[in-house]
Amino acid sequence: MLDESNSLQEILAYFADGSPDPGHLFQEGLALLVRYTGVDRAMLAAKTPYGLETLYWATPEGVTAPDYSPMPATSYCQAALGASSPRLVIQDATQDPAWLAHPAHQELGIRAYLGLPVGRHPLGVLSLQSASPREFQPMEVLLAEGIASLFARILEVEQSREELRRKDEVLALHNAVADDHALEHPKTQLPTRRYLDIWVRANLSRARRSSEKIGVAIFESRRIPGEAQALESLTQHLRGEDLLVDLGNHHILLAAPGSNHQLLEGLMKRVRTLLGTPVPMGATLCDPETDLEGDRPSLDPAIERAHQALMEGLGGAPDSIVWRMRQKT
Repeated sequence: MLDESNSLQEILAYFADGSPDPGHLFQEGLALLVRYTGVDRAMLAAKTPYGLETLYWATPEGVTAPDYSPMPATSYCQAALGASSPRLVIQDATQDPAWLAHPAHQELGIRAYLGLPVGRHPLGVLSLQSASPREFQPMEVLLAEGIASLFARILEVEQSREELRRKDEVLALHNAVADDHALEHPKTQLPTRRYLDIWVRANLSRARRSSEKIGVAIFESRRIPGEAQALESLTQHLRGEDLLVDLGNHHILLAAPGSNHQLLEGLMKRVRTLLGTPVPMGATLCDPETDLEGDRPSLDPAIERAHQALMEGLGGAPDSIVWRMRQKT
C-alpha cells in the first residue's frame, strides 16, 4: 500500500525523470503504481484502428508475467473509456450485478479495478487490477491520476512524431516507386522485394527504438480466384502501416509493424475473409531483442521462419496457421 513517508521521494524522482525514452517512462510509472498500491497488475492500453491494444504492463516483483500482451478488450478498460465519470472504480465485482458477469471477472478473475482515461480526448486507459476485493485509497487514486496525466503528454508527443515519421516514410517510398518501376510487380502491382528493402530500413529502425515487434506472415496466392484483383482489393482493407509484398513464385508477404501474436492472428484471419478462401499461412514475429541485433538488422530471419512455417502448413488443413518463433538466447 502507499506509504507516504517512504514513497514520496521516489515518486517525486519519477516525475522529475527526464529520460527521452517513452518506453522507460511508461514501464517505470506502471512499476511504481504496482509497488505503492499493491495491485496485481498495472496496465496501459492505447487506442488503435482495431480497438484497445496493450502497450505496457507491470506485475509485482517475483511474479512471472506472461510473454504476451494482456487483452484489454476482455477487461474493464473499454468500459472505463465510455464511463461518464472521470474514472471507473470497482471495489468488488462479485458484489456488483453490473460487473459480476463481465468477462474481466469471469475470464480474467479481476475483482477490483481502477481505470483512468488517458488524455482529455482519451488516447487510451491506465488501469490498476486486483484479483482480490479492495478499496482504492485517495492517495492511490491521486498517484494514478498524476501518472495518467504524464502518460497522456507522452502519448500525444509520440503520436505526433509517429505521424511525421510515417509521412516521411510514405513520401520516400512514393519517390522510390516513381524512380524505379522494378519496385512494383508487373502482374499483381504489389511492392517487390526491392521495395521491401527500402521499407525495412525505416521500420526496423523504429522497431528498435520502441521495442515493438513486426508481424510477418506468408501465404500462397496461386489458388486465389482472380489473384491480382483479389490482392489489389486486399491492400485497400489493411491498416495504413501494413505492407503486402509479392516475393515471387506466388508467395505473398504481410508485414505488420507494432504487432503482437494476437493482433497478427487477427490480421491473418481478416486477410482470409477478404480473399474469400482459406489459404494456409506461416507466421512469426520479428523481435528487436533477437532478430535485430548487430549493425545491419534485417527482416530476413523472420521471413525465413514464416516461409518454413508456411511449408509446414501446406501439407495440412487449408485454413491452417502455423507459427514458428525464434527463441531468445
